[in-house]
Amino acid sequence: MNSIGIIIYYNPDYFPPTINAINLLENEYKIIIFSRNIGDHLEFFTDNVRYYRFGKNISVKKSEKKFPLSKLTEYILFTFKTIYYSWKHKCKIIIVYDSYSLTTSLFLKIFRPNVKIFYHAHEIIEPKKDKWLNLRFWVNKITLKFAKKCKWVSQPDIKRAEFFSKIAGIKDVKVVRNFALSNLI
Repeated sequence: MNSIGIIIYYNPDYFPPTINAINLLENEYKIIIFSRNIGDHLEFFTDNVRYYRFGKNISVKKSEKKFPLSKLTEYILFTFKTIYYSWKHKCKIIIVYDSYSLTTSLFLKIFRPNVKIFYHAHEIIEPKKDKWLNLRFWVNKITLKFAKKCKWVSQPDIKRAEFFSKIAGIKDVKVVRNFALSNLI
Protein backbone atom coordinates (compact mmCIF):
# COMPACT_ATOMS: atom_id res chain seq x y z
CA MET A 1 0.00 0.00 0.00
CA ASN A 2 1.38 3.44 -0.96
CA SER A 3 2.11 5.94 1.79
CA ILE A 4 1.03 9.57 1.86
CA GLY A 5 2.65 11.92 4.34
CA ILE A 6 0.57 14.71 5.85
CA ILE A 7 2.54 17.49 7.50
CA ILE A 8 0.85 20.11 9.61
CA TYR A 9 2.94 22.15 12.01
CA TYR A 10 -0.04 22.68 14.29
CA ASN A 11 -2.42 20.13 15.76
CA PRO A 12 -4.52 18.67 12.90
CA ASP A 13 -7.37 18.14 15.37
CA TYR A 14 -7.97 21.92 15.18
CA PHE A 15 -8.55 21.78 11.41
CA PRO A 16 -11.65 19.75 10.40
CA PRO A 17 -10.79 19.89 6.65
CA THR A 18 -7.50 18.12 7.41
CA ILE A 19 -9.29 15.46 9.47
CA ASN A 20 -11.81 15.02 6.62
CA ALA A 21 -8.98 14.54 4.10
CA ILE A 22 -7.32 11.96 6.36
CA ASN A 23 -10.62 10.10 6.79
CA LEU A 24 -11.08 9.95 3.02
CA LEU A 25 -7.50 8.97 2.18
CA GLU A 26 -7.02 6.34 4.89
CA ASN A 27 -9.31 3.94 3.00
CA GLU A 28 -6.94 3.83 0.01
CA TYR A 29 -3.49 4.70 1.39
CA LYS A 30 -1.28 4.32 4.40
CA ILE A 31 -1.33 7.79 5.97
CA ILE A 32 1.60 9.12 7.96
CA ILE A 33 0.83 12.31 9.92
CA PHE A 34 3.56 14.62 11.22
CA SER A 35 2.72 17.43 13.65
CA ARG A 36 3.99 19.13 16.75
CA ASN A 37 2.65 17.93 20.08
CA ILE A 38 0.34 20.92 20.58
CA GLY A 39 -2.79 20.66 22.70
CA ASP A 40 -4.97 17.62 23.25
CA HIS A 41 -5.13 14.67 20.89
CA LEU A 42 -8.82 14.49 20.03
CA GLU A 43 -9.06 12.44 16.86
CA PHE A 44 -8.46 8.72 16.57
CA PHE A 45 -7.79 6.97 13.29
CA THR A 46 -7.79 3.47 11.84
CA ASP A 47 -4.75 1.20 11.74
CA ASN A 48 -3.94 2.65 8.30
CA VAL A 49 -2.81 5.90 9.96
CA ARG A 50 0.48 6.42 11.77
CA TYR A 51 0.61 9.65 13.76
CA TYR A 52 3.90 11.25 14.85
CA ARG A 53 3.55 14.13 17.32
CA PHE A 54 6.98 15.65 17.89
CA GLY A 55 8.12 17.44 21.06
CA LYS A 56 6.78 17.84 24.55
CA ASN A 57 3.04 18.43 24.82
CA ILE A 58 2.41 22.14 25.19
CA SER A 59 -0.51 24.52 24.81
CA VAL A 60 -0.77 26.89 21.84
CA LYS A 61 -0.33 29.92 24.14
CA LYS A 62 2.85 28.54 25.71
CA SER A 63 4.17 27.60 22.28
CA GLU A 64 3.70 31.16 21.03
CA LYS A 65 5.51 32.62 24.06
CA LYS A 66 8.71 30.60 23.58
CA PHE A 67 11.98 32.41 22.97
CA PRO A 68 12.99 32.71 19.30
CA LEU A 69 15.99 30.37 19.63
CA SER A 70 13.78 27.76 21.27
CA LYS A 71 11.27 28.06 18.41
CA LEU A 72 14.02 27.69 15.84
CA THR A 73 15.46 24.62 17.59
CA GLU A 74 12.01 23.05 17.82
CA TYR A 75 11.39 23.70 14.11
CA ILE A 76 14.75 22.24 13.05
CA LEU A 77 14.09 19.08 15.11
CA PHE A 78 10.57 18.84 13.66
CA THR A 79 12.00 19.12 10.14
CA PHE A 80 14.71 16.49 10.67
CA LYS A 81 12.30 14.03 12.30
CA THR A 82 9.73 14.55 9.55
CA ILE A 83 12.35 13.96 6.86
CA TYR A 84 13.57 10.80 8.60
CA TYR A 85 10.14 9.23 9.17
CA SER A 86 8.78 10.16 5.74
CA TRP A 87 11.86 8.49 4.23
CA LYS A 88 11.39 5.47 6.52
CA HIS A 89 7.74 5.11 5.41
CA LYS A 90 8.64 5.75 1.73
CA CYS A 91 6.07 8.53 1.33
CA LYS A 92 5.79 9.37 -2.37
CA ILE A 93 3.26 12.16 -1.83
CA ILE A 94 3.35 14.82 0.86
CA ILE A 95 0.33 16.98 1.64
CA VAL A 96 1.04 20.17 3.58
CA TYR A 97 -1.29 22.75 5.08
CA ASP A 98 0.84 25.64 6.29
CA SER A 99 4.05 27.51 5.48
CA TYR A 100 6.10 25.75 8.19
CA SER A 101 5.08 22.38 6.77
CA LEU A 102 5.72 23.47 3.21
CA THR A 103 9.23 24.64 4.12
CA THR A 104 9.86 21.30 5.85
CA SER A 105 8.64 19.44 2.75
CA LEU A 106 10.92 21.54 0.53
CA PHE A 107 13.91 20.45 2.64
CA LEU A 108 12.62 16.87 2.32
CA LYS A 109 12.55 17.30 -1.47
CA ILE A 110 16.30 18.01 -1.42
CA PHE A 111 16.86 14.45 -0.15
CA ARG A 112 13.97 12.87 -2.06
CA PRO A 113 13.61 14.82 -5.33
CA ASN A 114 10.84 12.55 -6.67
CA VAL A 115 8.43 13.25 -3.81
CA LYS A 116 5.33 15.15 -4.92
CA ILE A 117 4.19 18.02 -2.70
CA PHE A 118 0.58 19.13 -2.53
CA TYR A 119 0.06 22.43 -0.69
CA HIS A 120 -3.42 23.41 0.50
CA ALA A 121 -3.11 26.47 2.72
CA HIS A 122 -4.98 26.85 5.98
CA GLU A 123 -3.38 30.26 6.50
CA ILE A 124 -3.08 33.60 4.77
CA ILE A 125 0.52 34.71 4.37
CA GLU A 126 1.03 38.41 4.94
CA PRO A 127 4.53 39.08 3.59
CA LYS A 128 5.29 42.31 5.45
CA LYS A 129 3.62 41.49 8.75
CA ASP A 130 6.49 39.75 10.55
CA LYS A 131 9.91 41.09 11.53
CA TRP A 132 13.01 39.54 9.97
CA LEU A 133 14.15 38.07 13.33
CA ASN A 134 10.94 36.07 13.51
CA LEU A 135 11.00 32.43 12.31
CA ARG A 136 7.63 32.96 10.61
CA PHE A 137 9.19 35.72 8.45
CA TRP A 138 11.77 33.29 7.02
CA VAL A 139 9.36 30.38 6.65
CA ASN A 140 6.91 32.61 4.75
CA LYS A 141 9.72 33.99 2.59
CA ILE A 142 10.79 30.43 1.64
CA THR A 143 7.15 29.48 1.00
CA LEU A 144 6.59 32.40 -1.37
CA LYS A 145 9.87 31.83 -3.22
CA PHE A 146 9.66 28.04 -3.60
CA ALA A 147 5.92 27.15 -3.59
CA LYS A 148 6.26 26.70 -7.37
CA LYS A 149 8.20 23.48 -6.60
CA CYS A 150 4.91 21.92 -5.48
CA LYS A 151 3.03 19.57 -7.76
CA TRP A 152 -0.22 21.24 -6.71
CA VAL A 153 -1.01 24.50 -4.88
CA SER A 154 -4.52 25.29 -3.68
CA GLN A 155 -6.41 27.74 -1.53
CA PRO A 156 -9.93 27.35 -0.07
CA ASP A 157 -11.50 30.30 -1.97
CA ILE A 158 -10.99 32.36 -5.11
CA LYS A 159 -9.87 35.59 -3.35
CA ARG A 160 -7.18 33.76 -1.39
CA ALA A 161 -6.08 31.91 -4.54
CA GLU A 162 -5.74 35.21 -6.43
CA PHE A 163 -3.84 36.81 -3.54
CA PHE A 164 -1.44 33.86 -3.15
CA SER A 165 -0.93 33.66 -6.91
CA LYS A 166 0.06 37.33 -6.94
CA ILE A 167 2.47 37.26 -3.97
CA ALA A 168 4.06 33.90 -4.85
CA GLY A 169 4.19 34.42 -8.61
CA ILE A 170 2.35 31.17 -9.36
CA LYS A 171 -0.17 31.27 -12.21
CA ASP A 172 -2.04 28.06 -11.51
CA VAL A 173 -3.30 28.20 -7.91
CA LYS A 174 -6.32 25.93 -7.66
CA VAL A 175 -9.42 26.56 -5.57
CA VAL A 176 -10.33 23.57 -3.41
CA ARG A 177 -13.04 24.39 -0.94
CA ASN A 178 -12.87 23.08 2.59
CA PHE A 179 -15.76 20.73 3.15
CA ALA A 180 -17.43 18.54 5.73
CA LEU A 181 -17.93 14.85 5.06
CA SER A 182 -21.58 14.03 4.41
CA ASN A 183 -21.84 11.88 7.53
CA LEU A 184 -20.79 14.87 9.65
CA ILE A 185 -23.41 17.27 8.28
